[in-house]
Amino acid sequence: MIEIIPDYEDLGDFLDDPDYFKDNPKRISFEYQQDPWPTIQSVIGLNSFVEYGKDVNCLILVKGQIAITGVRDLGYGSAYKVFDSQGGPYADVAENGVEYIITKLKSGKPVVVGVDNRVGSPSSQNADGKTDHFVTIVGAGEDAAGKYFTFFDNATNLVNKGANVNNKLYYNSATGLITGKSATTPSKP
Repeated sequence: MIEIIPDYEDLGDFLDDPDYFKDNPKRISFEYQQDPWPTIQSVIGLNSFVEYGKDVNCLILVKGQIAITGVRDLGYGSAYKVFDSQGGPYADVAENGVEYIITKLKSGKPVVVGVDNRVGSPSSQNADGKTDHFVTIVGAGEDAAGKYFTFFDNATNLVNKGANVNNKLYYNSATGLITGKSATTPSKP
């Protein structure tokens, strides 16, 4: 099943503000080259997991997931394309994206990310030629395998799968790759 991502201009009542955090005088920031990788517990509780619904695509689900925390900014104005139809990964872009994600997490806000959950099968239906699924990053940490982000995958109605503690996207700063797996089948970002 190919999931078609709706046109990014169709935001509904959601914002698209690249300066969303710049307006906050108490802005929290993260600089990858200077700051240690943080451990950030999930900014969304398990009891707030948005379950999959029939005839609902992943973008609608992540909009519902972030709205629970009061976030209305989908981040299109602050998009960091690590891969696109021309290629990738772009390590410098990934680093900027990582800084953005951690800054938002440290501020208690989840982050919507587009992923290629069927590697080698880019979506011709979507403008970037890569994104075919959306997930919500909710935390960060580090373990023996490396630095990672935890995420909710709303492609299920099972909280123990969609909000599984092993839903991790690992960041490789040398290559710019951000890879991982979801406990939700068939989604594997």
